Amino acid sequence: MGKALMGFFRNQPHTKPDRDLPLVKIDSLNIVNYAGETRLIWFGHSTFLLQTQ
Repeated sequence: MGKALMGFFRNQPHTKPDRDLPLVKIDSLNIVNYAGETRLIWFGHSTFLLQTQ
């Protein structure tokens, strides 16, 4: 348990992306009328929408 706690508080390499992740603002009409490829939309915290054809 002690080893696990020490690992939690140490800096870990490769935990942040090298560049900013792309951000696209969409509205409800964009979600309803979407006809493209499969996509994953993150609404916040733990809510996702997976759209497929």
